[in-house]
Amino acid sequence: MKLTILAIIMILSQLGWINSAKAANPAAIRRLLETNECSGCDLSEANLYNAVRLVG
Repeated sequence: MKLTILAIIMILSQLGWINSAKAANPAAIRRLLETNECSGCDLSEANLYNAVRLVG
């Protein structure tokens, strides 16, 4: 029973993480991924962990 509750909590927490990643402007993220630059873009809500290798 406790294992089931723990599994449900873990799944729901992952769904919340996915939704927070979608909070950023999708066009700005797409531009960053395609061109490796996005000056003037608001990426404050973007989850870029392991998305790109930004040098500079």
